[in-house]
Amino acid sequence: MQTGWFILPGQLQAVLKYGVFDPDRDKRNDETAICTIGANAYFNQWAFLQVNYEKKDEAGAKVKNDALTGQLTLQFQGGCDEDGDNQCDCKGHNRIFSACHPSFRDSPRRGL
Repeated sequence: MQTGWFILPGQLQAVLKYGVFDPDRDKRNDETAICTIGANAYFNQWAFLQVNYEKKDEAGAKVKNDALTGQLTLQFQGGCDEDGDNQCDCKGHNRIFSACHPSFRDSPRRGL
């Protein structure tokens, strides 16, 4: 189960996630529950930062393996707006690292 809320619309998002992992359903006491709390900061349409803290609870022996992770994502585009009219000029090209890619066009950070 996961959810997220924009604290500052289009700029700062809080996220919560809870999951349970059971590698062998026939074996007892091998589940791991993971609760994640994090934030996503969107700087502009090409850069965002993700920071997450994961609290892990193993059913068997307790292990100190909680995690604090961060990831900076930079997306590069090349030649998308070739004529300078602020419109995508890809004409059907599937450029994954581009504002022309449909998943990027429809994302909440578009237009920042």
